[in-house]
Amino acid sequence: ASGAIQMVLINKLQTDTKQRVVLYDALTKSLKTAQQQDVAHRINEIGVKTDQEAQSAMAAIGSATNQRMADMMEKHEDHMIFARKVLEEKAKSDERFVRRFQKIVEKHDKNLYGA
Repeated sequence: ASGAIQMVLINKLQTDTKQRVVLYDALTKSLKTAQQQDVAHRINEIGVKTDQEAQSAMAAIGSATNQRMADMMEKHEDHMIFARKVLEEKAKSDERFVRRFQKIVEKHDKNLYGA
């Protein structure tokens, strides 16, 4: 009889555990949804503020003189040239590193396999 009782208890425990897993899963999902809605709401608020800031900035730029706009564009052009130079340097540096790294690997393989 005690064996049968044990089986009933084990089955009950298994069922309870499965129900808990389902319950916790549902709870986790609803918490995530609530959290996402909260985050989405905050992002939207930030977005609205950002839009307002951007509109104010655009209005300020629009009312700036053509001379200032031209100056800004020239500065931007200088910055773009500088940025391109930096990127080119990085590409060259990366290339040099890859070449050196390949040589090290080849050397290592030769030593390893006694070629």
